[in-house]
Amino acid sequence: MNRFSINWLASVTLMTVLGFLSFGFMYGCQTQKEDSFSLELDRENAIKRSRRIIFNNDGDDLIYAPTPTTKEGFLSVRTDHVSETMVDSIFYFSRKPISPIYSGAVNTEPVATRLRALKKEGTDDLKLVIEASRKQGIEIFWSMRMNDIHDNAKDESEIAQWKREKPHLLMGKYEDKKKYSETSPYYFWTFVDYAHPEVRDVIVETFKNVLRNYDVDGVDLDFLRHPAFFQETRDFKPVTKQHLELMTDLVRQIREEVLEASSRRGKAILLSVRILPTLNQNRYFGFDIQKWVKQGYVDLIVVGGGYDPFTMPAKDMIDHGHQWGVPVYVCLSSSGFTHTIADGQFFSTDTSQWNQSNAKASDLVALQCWRAAAANAWFLGADGIMTFNLFPRYPGSRATAMARQVWKEIGDPKKLRYQDKLYAIDNLKDMNIGFMMGSVPVNDRLPIEIKKGVLAQCILPIADDLAANEEDLKSLDIRLKLTGFTGNEVITVKINKEQLNLKKGESDWLIGEIPAGVIHQGQNLLKVKLEKSKSSLILSAVEVEVKYKHSQ
Repeated sequence: MNRFSINWLASVTLMTVLGFLSFGFMYGCQTQKEDSFSLELDRENAIKRSRRIIFNNDGDDLIYAPTPTTKEGFLSVRTDHVSETMVDSIFYFSRKPISPIYSGAVNTEPVATRLRALKKEGTDDLKLVIEASRKQGIEIFWSMRMNDIHDNAKDESEIAQWKREKPHLLMGKYEDKKKYSETSPYYFWTFVDYAHPEVRDVIVETFKNVLRNYDVDGVDLDFLRHPAFFQETRDFKPVTKQHLELMTDLVRQIREEVLEASSRRGKAILLSVRILPTLNQNRYFGFDIQKWVKQGYVDLIVVGGGYDPFTMPAKDMIDHGHQWGVPVYVCLSSSGFTHTIADGQFFSTDTSQWNQSNAKASDLVALQCWRAAAANAWFLGADGIMTFNLFPRYPGSRATAMARQVWKEIGDPKKLRYQDKLYAIDNLKDMNIGFMMGSVPVNDRLPIEIKKGVLAQCILPIADDLAANEEDLKSLDIRLKLTGFTGNEVITVKINKEQLNLKKGESDWLIGEIPAGVIHQGQNLLKVKLEKSKSSLILSAVEVEVKYKHSQ
């Protein structure tokens, strides 16, 4: 073979190889594009799926699980009870060593014993909840409490090992428990300071481990357990631009881990955040939610700690999320109602069966409150409701039956339309506003001091269109609790422009009926003026009870 033949053969061979390589490259690129497009479409569908009710489970199943712990016993405490309700999603916080920021009771008995019992069976609590959710067709997120301080234990030895080994990362010292009262944020010494890169690195690694080892549909960053991430915040000082950038970078890193896990599994995995209700509140704490949404770091938003279930200012956040195609869910907490409703029992451990025919008065009050708060959230435009601190306790208990009843009702605004409700104005007296809410003005909340001759005003949100449904109303009553009220005072009460005819009830209560046409759907202005009195009064409760002739 001559030189020309050899060169020709070599050229043909090279061209053939290059052709195959080129074809393979183009085919590979096309395949990657198709896979990427398919994954993005999957993500969009996952974002848009129905989440009427999100059940936030703090992982205390293990505390209430029977002993010895079995898979069946564990699931029977909480997870099984969401069946045949409107719960479409579970956000589960596992008491696992992979979450070093939170100790909970993982290091104590009997929970540790129960965890070990489950592991002997070759499983763990998060895997159990994932498996059970899959069987029920329910979406499952792993939720991380980003700075939980429930490990502020009586004994220093009871906090998480990671914290014991790294005391320089904490915002306080054990001795602070003795220096400050429980109403002070300085009492909660186990906050970790996110200004330290080591803290943020551990957080990212924790999410990476979950995404690698568990088949979750999403992960949730719960920034409201608890919302102090920098020393400045705990000192009631606004965060700096640098703090905002640090938290944004943290969310970005977690987002990258989510996308990597999505690509690896070939399925969309979502990222959710639970944050404060307003843009200003969030910036105060270091959460640049506007940037997070704009950059596409966040797929879902849950707003509120649930401590102001009736009057939460969530409208702007809902509108902001919708502007960018991000669903927004309103968090309602059982513990939030206890701050507002007088003599309400929302955490019953009674093991007797419950139904509406044998319900205690407090049970009905609780149910009416959930309906009213949920109706307000739906009216604001929420995409769904998250229930917080609403837990089944034991199979067959009143608490379990109550939770299931709430889950069967509040996920459908149409179902709520003609249900009896109890609306209220939230009382935030027992809350440390700077710590829990973030230096937030609460002009429209209770309690309010009513001084002689001075007009006091507050906003009363009511979602029911009472004027349009006047014929269906059975009664519409209002109750105002005025601490120090004797009955000898002269008090003028107006809703919007209508003066009400009220009389003294039991104890400190001023009660009466409201004409249906007086109440507007949405915000109503309540005005209270003390015309004649020897001393000022404290307006500590406002309740409006709506009853229908044929409550569904």
